[in-house]
Amino acid sequence: MEKENVSARSGRRIYKAIRLVSLRNLFLPVISVVIAIGIYYFLPFRDVFSPTKVKSSTEAIMLYNQGHRYANINIDKLYYTGFNIMAEGEVTASYYYEISDNRCVFYILSGDIVKNTPNELEKVNVIVRLNEPDGLLENMITAFAVTIGWTPEGVSAAAGAVVMDQTAYHLERYVISFILLVAFVIYSMTLVTINIIYIIAPAIHLSLLKYYATKPFGIKRALRELEQDFENRQQISVGNMYITRRYFYNLGKKEVHIVPIENIIMCYDHGRLISIFGIHIKMTHTLYFVGKHGEKIVSSEKKATDVLAVTDYLKEAYPDIIWGHTKENKAEAKARIREYKESEQHDRRHRHWDKLKGHGNNQKENRKNIVKKHSKKTQKKNSKKASQKNIE
Repeated sequence: MEKENVSARSGRRIYKAIRLVSLRNLFLPVISVVIAIGIYYFLPFRDVFSPTKVKSSTEAIMLYNQGHRYANINIDKLYYTGFNIMAEGEVTASYYYEISDNRCVFYILSGDIVKNTPNELEKVNVIVRLNEPDGLLENMITAFAVTIGWTPEGVSAAAGAVVMDQTAYHLERYVISFILLVAFVIYSMTLVTINIIYIIAPAIHLSLLKYYATKPFGIKRALRELEQDFENRQQISVGNMYITRRYFYNLGKKEVHIVPIENIIMCYDHGRLISIFGIHIKMTHTLYFVGKHGEKIVSSEKKATDVLAVTDYLKEAYPDIIWGHTKENKAEAKARIREYKESEQHDRRHRHWDKLKGHGNNQKENRKNIVKKHSKKTQKKNSKKASQKNIE
C-alpha cells in the first residue's frame, strides 16, 4: 500500500509538470487566435469578397457614408477626362467621370479595363474601392477645370469627398491574406486543442508516448515502472531535473522530457545573458542532449549550478557521452548516429530474414507432411488392389 502511494505521488508530480507546461503553452496560441479574429474584423474581407451591388454612383456614396469601402457598380455612361496616370512612360490608369444627381464623380480605371482610352464608356460594370481624394486627384482636378472652363474649387465641390478607384481593388492580396490568416488560426487552434488534451489527459503527453513505444508491454505497466523508477532510483535531483539509473527527467517550466540515458550520445550547455536597456538581469543556461536517432532534447532556463551538477554527474557516471559543442564532437556524434542507424538496419534485415527463413522451413515441413500423407494413401490403395487380386 505504501509503495502504491509513493508511485502515485511520483506520477502526480510528472502529471503536474505536464499540466503546468501545457497551461503555459496555451497563452500564446489563445492570444494569437484573439489577434487573428481582430484582424479579420479590422480588414474589409466581406466587402472585398462580396462587394455590395449598386446601380449608380450616388448609391455608392451612400455606402461609403455607411462605412463600406468597396462597391460593385453598374454605370450607364462614363466620360474621359483626358488625363491618365503614368508609370515609366506607360499609361497604367485613366481618369473618367460621371454626372449623377448634379455631382461630378471621378473614376480611376486601370489600363486593363480601358483600352485606347475612348472618350465615352457605356454599360460599365466595375468593382471599386471608395477612397477619399488624394493629392494626385487634386492636381488632375486643377488641370481638368481649366479644360472645361471651371474653377478647381467648383469642380472639387461638385466632385464631393469620394473617388471610385478601380485600381485599388486587389482581390488577390486579400485572398492570400485570408488564406494565411485561416492557416494561422487553424495552427493556433491545433496548439490550443493539443495543450487542452494534455491538461485533461497528461498520460498521453508526447514524452510519455515516446516512453511507451520503448516498452513491449502495456501502458499501465509502463507507467507503474516509470513511477517506481522516478521515486525509488533517483541519483540526483536539481532544478526540476532528475537522474535515475536509466532515465533523465526534465520537468521544467517550458518542456517535459523523459530520456533514456543509454540513448544520449552528445551533451552540451549554452548560456544566455538576459539584459533590459543594457542592464544585466540574469544568466540562464540551456542543456542540450543529442540522441541516437539525431533528435535534440532541450532543457531550458536552468541555473548554472544546477546544470553543473547534472553535467558533473553524467560525465563521471557515463564517460562515453560526448561533451561540448565543437566541430570535432559534432563530427564524432554524427558518426555514432550513422553507425547506430546502420546497425539497426542490419538487425532489422536479419530479423526479417530469420522470419522468412523460418516461414520457408515451415513450408518445407508442411510439403513433406503432405507428401507423406499422399504416399500413405497411395500405399493403402495399392495394398487393397493387391489383396483383391490375390482373392480373385
